[in-house]
Amino acid sequence: MKRHSTFGIQFIEHRYLKTSRFVSGCLHFSRIRLMIALNLILWITITGFSQDIAQTSLTWKVNYLNDQASQQSLPYACSFKTNGSQDILWMQRNGQFTSTLNVSGLNGSWANIDSVGTVSYSITSGTESGSIAFERTTEGIFVYLTLSQSTAQSLSYKFSVSEVTPTN
Repeated sequence: MKRHSTFGIQFIEHRYLKTSRFVSGCLHFSRIRLMIALNLILWITITGFSQDIAQTSLTWKVNYLNDQASQQSLPYACSFKTNGSQDILWMQRNGQFTSTLNVSGLNGSWANIDSVGTVSYSITSGTESGSIAFERTTEGIFVYLTLSQSTAQSLSYKFSVSEVTPTN
């Protein structure tokens, strides 16, 4: 009788081990499927939501300014809001001072701002005219602004961008 119950326990243990190996194998297979699904979702998210500057409203937060005429660099906080090929807002002093840069032309295309690229706009602001270019290089993200009046010297700035975010 003792042997019988030992056989029964061994049989149950053997059956349990086979079942646990089967369950473990299923869980391993489920983990692989889960990893594949998560990677697929991540890939779709990255490729599906890349911003096209001509189609998306974006805020470009600046943390540094370089005056191209004097080559003087200094910390500077402002932001630019782009909305496709519509007017661009230049916000300074935490939004207390806002200039509208009226877009009269878009030069080039940049389908994915997460990749190296550039696009420039022909702009006017009051009596001034010029251009503004948004660019990503391997060194960083930059905004180049050039404004001039017929009676005054032109202003030329290079802004270093710390962050680009979609705007609602």
